[in-house]
Amino acid sequence: MEERDSAERDVASDLRDIDTGFGAWAGSEVDAEAYVEGVRPDHRLAADAG
Repeated sequence: MEERDSAERDVASDLRDIDTGFGAWAGSEVDAEAYVEGVRPDHRLAADAG
């Protein structure tokens, strides 16, 4: 479990350091988890909207 947590922190750090083109969400650890899972935030929002 610690390995995954570390990987997610690494991704969050990378996203803060690199302009990914995904916009303001890039620094969020929650959205970094979505990035790790391969889900773009706009797809999650569309799914939540129904």
